Amino acid sequence: MSDQNGIFFTKRQASILIATLIVLGLFMFMAGYFLGKKSDIDAMVEKTSQDVMADHAEYHSTMQSFVAQHGQLQDENQNSELEQGLASIPDALEELDKKENIQDEVKPVVKSTEEDASGTYSAALAGFGTKSAAIAMVQRLKRHGIEVAVKTKTSMSSRGKVVRYWYQVVTDSYVNRSDLESVIDSVIKLEHIKKTDIKITQQR
Repeated sequence: MSDQNGIFFTKRQASILIATLIVLGLFMFMAGYFLGKKSDIDAMVEKTSQDVMADHAEYHSTMQSFVAQHGQLQDENQNSELEQGLASIPDALEELDKKENIQDEVKPVVKSTEEDASGTYSAALAGFGTKSAAIAMVQRLKRHGIEVAVKTKTSMSSRGKVVRYWYQVVTDSYVNRSDLESVIDSVIKLEHIKKTDIKITQQR
C-alpha cells in the first residue's frame, strides 16, 4: 500500500520479498561455489596431465639412454671377443705347424728302426688238396688287387716217405706287419676265412 509519504508493504509481501532475496543469494552462492570447484578441477586435471606427460618424456629419455649405453657395451664386448679370437688364430696355426714338423721328423726314424729290426712278414692263407683250387683262389684275389702265390707242400710219413702233395696260398713279404695285417683283413672278407686259421711268419 502507498500514500503520499512513501511505499509500505504488508507483512506477507515483506516475507515473500525476504524469502526471494534469500533464495537468490543462496543460488548465487551455489553458482559461485560450483564455478570455483570447476576451476579447481580443471586446474588439477591440467596439472595431472602435465605431470603425466613430463613423467612419460623422462621415462622415454631414460630408456633411450639405457638402450644406447647397453647396446654400446654389448658391441664393445662382441668386438673384444672377436679381436681375441682373431688374435689367437696365428698362435694356433703356429702350434699346428710345430706339431706337424715334429711328426714329420719322428716318422722316418720310427719307420727306419722298424724295418732294420723286424725284417719281413708273410702269411699262409689257406691250403688245398688240388693245385687248381689254389690257383682259383689266387685269381679271385688278384681281381681285387691282392697279390698272392701258390707253394707246393709235401706230407711225409713217419718213415720219411712222401705221402701226398698239397698246395698252400701265401702272401707276398711285407716290411711292415701292419701292411700285411691290412691285406689279411681284406682276404678274410673276400674268402670268408677265419683269422685263427691264418699263420703269420717272420723272416729276418
